[in-house]
This record gives sequence, C-alpha cells and structure tokens, in this order.
Amino acid sequence: MSFFHAIFKRRSAPKAPQAPSHAWALDEPMIRLTASDWLSARDLFEGTLVIGNPGSGKTSTSGAMLALAALRAQWGVAAYTTKPDDAAWWIELCRKAGRLAHLRLIRPDGQSHFNLIRYELERPSPGGGNTLKAGGLLFDVLQEGRPKSAPTDSGVYFENAGRMLVCNCLDLFRLAHEPASFRAMGALIASTPKSPEELDEPRWRESYCYQLLRRAYESATTEDQRELEEVVSRYFLHGFPNMNERTRGDVISTVEASLFQLNRQPFRTLLDSPRGCSFVPEMLDAGAVLLIDCPPGVHGPVGQMLTTAFKRVVKEHLRRRAARGDLTRPVMQFADECQTFVTRDDADFQQVCRSGRTATVFMTQSFDNIEAVLGNDAHTNSLAGALTTHIYHCTSGKTALWIQERIAQVWREMESVNYPGRSGGQYQPPSFNRSEALHPQVLASELARLRTGGPLNRRLVDAVVFKPGRLFRASRAPFVRVQFQQE
Repeated sequence: MSFFHAIFKRRSAPKAPQAPSHAWALDEPMIRLTASDWLSARDLFEGTLVIGNPGSGKTSTSGAMLALAALRAQWGVAAYTTKPDDAAWWIELCRKAGRLAHLRLIRPDGQSHFNLIRYELERPSPGGGNTLKAGGLLFDVLQEGRPKSAPTDSGVYFENAGRMLVCNCLDLFRLAHEPASFRAMGALIASTPKSPEELDEPRWRESYCYQLLRRAYESATTEDQRELEEVVSRYFLHGFPNMNERTRGDVISTVEASLFQLNRQPFRTLLDSPRGCSFVPEMLDAGAVLLIDCPPGVHGPVGQMLTTAFKRVVKEHLRRRAARGDLTRPVMQFADECQTFVTRDDADFQQVCRSGRTATVFMTQSFDNIEAVLGNDAHTNSLAGALTTHIYHCTSGKTALWIQERIAQVWREMESVNYPGRSGGQYQPPSFNRSEALHPQVLASELARLRTGGPLNRRLVDAVVFKPGRLFRASRAPFVRVQFQQE
C-alpha cells in the first residue's frame, strides 16, 4: 500500500455532509441581492472579486454571505487566513452553518502534518509521481516572495535552471531510495560539486551528493532506471558544475534561503513530518472545510510561502479532479486580503472553474494592492476579468476611477441652450442644441459615498454588484445597487 493510500485510509475525510436532494445545480440561487435578483452557483463558479476600503463593511456583509452560502450548501471550502483573528471568524461561520464537524484547522503548531514532497510524488494518478510536475511546483513555492517582474530571457533561463535542479534532486532521491524531504534537499544542494575541479577532490567523494549518486548507480536495475540514472548523474557531474557561476549562485541562494526557513520549527513538523498527512486536498471532494491558518502577520514571509504552497496544491487538485456535472460537490476557495497570496496563475485557473464546479472569492482593499503584487496592469486586469462577478463597497482614489471606467460609459442625449442676447441692437432668440455624449453609469464620487455600516449607518452597507453580460431585473443593466444589513 502506497504512502498516500495508507495516510488517506487512516486519516480519511470527515463523514460527508448530506447532499441536497437536487444535488448541486448550476442555477441554484445562492445570494439574494434585491427582491428580484440573486447570485447563482453559476455566478460564483465564474469567480467573485470584492473590493472595498478598510471598514467598508465588505467582510461583515458580502464576505460573510458568500462564505455562509457555500457552507450551508454543503460545499467543500479551502480558506486562507491573513490576519490573526481570521480563524475565529471562520470557526464562527462554521458554527452558524452547522459545519464544525467538517472543519480541519491547519496550523504550524505540531497538530497538523502535510508532507508536501511525498504527497506530490506518491499520490495516485493522474499526475502522481511525476517529478517534472512536482519539481516545478516545489520550485515555484520556494521562490514565492521574490519580487515580480516582467519576463525576460535571463529570468526564464533562471527559472528553468531552478526547476531542473529541484527535479534532479527528486529523481536522485527516488533512484537512491532516499526519503524525500526539504531537509534532505537542502543537504543535497549544499553538497553538490560547484566546479569540475571539485569532482576530483577526495573530500567531495565523502559528500552526501556522492553517496546518493553511488547508491542510485548500484540500485538501477531496469532499463528505465538506468536511463534515468544516467541523466541524473550527467546533470550533477557535468551540467551543474559547468553552469554559469552567477546563475548557479542565484539558483542555490533562492532555494537554500527558502529551505532555511521551512526547515525550522514549527514549519518543519508541518511539512516534513514522518507521520505524513493529517489532511489532503482530496478531502474537499467529501465536504471538508480546510482552514489554512498561517497568517503572515504571525509567521512572517514563511507564513505567506506556506499558504501559497497549500493554495497551489489545492488548485492543482481541483484542476485534475473528474467533474460529474451536478453530482460534483462544489468547492469554494476564499481569500480575504487576497493580494497576500495571489499569483499570476490564478487568472488561468479561472478558465476551468465553472466546469470543475469551483468558486473563487478574492477580497481586497484596492486595485493597487493586487497590481503591486502581480507587477503591472496587464496581469491585474487579466485577473479582474477572469473573476467576472464584482462587488464594490465604499472606495476612492485610483480604485474608484478604475471601477468607474470598468463599468463603462453609456450614450446619453444632452440638451444645451444658447442665449446670445442682443446683437446689432436687435434681440436674438435663444437656440437649442441636442447632442449625444458618453457618460459614466457609476461615478467615482458615488463609490466614495457608499454607506459602511456601523451604528451611524444603522448597520446598513451599500455596494454595487457588477457582472458583464447580465441584466439585473432591478436595474435593467449589468450592475445593480444593493444594500446589505450587518448582523
């Protein structure tokens, strides 16, 4: 029995919540907006972006409504925390929805275990055991936190070199029958030969890298194993030592800096535990609520790295799971202050969400927050376009202007009157002119005046819901002004 099967059998998902009698229909109403308008499950599967200033009421109204709708519909949920009190917020929502029994609280506190490397290498097909895929994912995780920049030839070469290093490490572990872990990877990279001359030094022949290469050579018995062993040996004995010194140094420093953090407690117990996995993304299909509680405000950059890693693993699972139409249990991934964990891959992921019954809810304070992480307007607008349902709360500045432009302008007929007065001693009658001009449908100034809840506003929160291609009944337009009541 494989590692994955053994873990999943012993640490199986909670008893699945009772599915509604009608399964999970695409057009099932989920969120009431007005007396005649709803957001359906189909709308949520097409992605939701919630924007509002701090204190605008977005978390206590639209955020809570979206989360509770998924919980009460017995969806699986993957939630990512940013602030120390986010976990308490989710626990309370699970209590209200009667879903506490399905909650799995994942923290670097010694109680949770997720051996990321072994999960990727030993999970069942499709894709399980593919070191190229696993190595690419691990390298992306390890370089999370590096400044985002426009792709360049040197940047692409650097990334390819990094993935090649991680993939060859994983292949060497497999050939040498060495348990793969972040600690072992750090030791292997530290002992690799850094120049062709080092290969002839007696000291290097006592290194961890040399011992693994020797064991791999002796253990390769089948033709496929011998071919792979030759490729791996050629890389570590020729390709890596002869790599451009600067590129090799950049790759090693990037990987080692991340491994240095992940190999420290309490993160080592979470990611490298010999106890394997106390949870796996497959539990979402059975209705689990996975709360990834590694807020960067508590754990610093490594908390961001861990959360981004789990988010990536969850997305990969949702990409590959088999969809069975309305019988597929929907899954919601929810991130408040989403700029902390957003990646350029998120826009591409949205392309498969509706068919895969996955709802993404991203919340942020401003357009600028996402742009600062993704690097430029093109990536930010791509993500904003992929998340087709937008909920705008009180906001101002560049974000309000961006929303005004995004909702688009309409042609309106304007009348003007010209009073020429007297000319040449004679009275000239006024002239009337009519013309059409483009005008915004929602002004930036209006967005800045939306109510933000609290006692002063009788706990009423205003918002504008915008969805291209949809005509809301209350407005006969692709946007509608709504009012939420805070609890």
